[in-house]
Amino acid sequence: MKAPTPFTDFCNAVCAQVRFRPDRAAIQTELLDHLQDHADALKERGVPILDAREEAVAAMGDPVELGKALDKLHSPLAGWLLAVLKWASRLAAAAAIYFLILFLGRDLPDLLDPAYPITSRGVLYYQRGMEETENTVLLQPTATAHTEDYTLSIPYAVLNTWEDGQRTLSYLLKVTHWNPWYRGPEVDAWLSAQDDLGNVYVDGGASAESGRLADTCRSWGNPLTDYPFISYYDMQVTGLDPDATQLTLTLQPFGTWECALTLSLEGGEPS
Repeated sequence: MKAPTPFTDFCNAVCAQVRFRPDRAAIQTELLDHLQDHADALKERGVPILDAREEAVAAMGDPVELGKALDKLHSPLAGWLLAVLKWASRLAAAAAIYFLILFLGRDLPDLLDPAYPITSRGVLYYQRGMEETENTVLLQPTATAHTEDYTLSIPYAVLNTWEDGQRTLSYLLKVTHWNPWYRGPEVDAWLSAQDDLGNVYVDGGASAESGRLADTCRSWGNPLTDYPFISYYDMQVTGLDPDATQLTLTLQPFGTWECALTLSLEGGEPS
């Protein structure tokens, strides 16, 4: 066991006045560094090592008074409050990580590839729901459209021809967005359509404003589901012209053009 030195005696006397014990080790380290630097400076001027230590300690003043001054700076109330807050923040961070792991474990597959189960369920839904149609064709459009914040695409579409000759296009609209706060935009209300023959199929917003919700020829839909970076919509274009071979979907909220994407009504696979 090392014998006490003037430095350790002085530091112990100072720290004894500090009531907040967790801070004592840091205070002692800082005091020892300061004393050692002072003693080294005296040694460089030729002062013997023992005398240099004594002078360095004496220059610090009364250890009791210094300790009382440091005690005011290291209040037990503030110190313990800070310690509690530190531990509380650590517990909160641990809880957040825990719930994030649970969330990712449950939803990560859908976050990585949510379109697969949605597309599969959607195709099955349309196949079963349109059994009374005379002709059902599965389309797989490849076009995409971009706005400032969103990318629109159609993973699949179903073209149904009814017994009376009426045609309906049902499709899944996929909207990707880099910001989770942008999820679920109201694109379903502002997506109009026009075929290659010039026929216009008004969007849901325009239909509601004009009171034409019962119109046969219109473009409309509803939100299906959304994820942090992808939103899906169940969309339809009803009353399609039997001779139309191409359809252009245009996003224009409140009459302001945003983007457009075109899909062919020809080809596809019979269902």
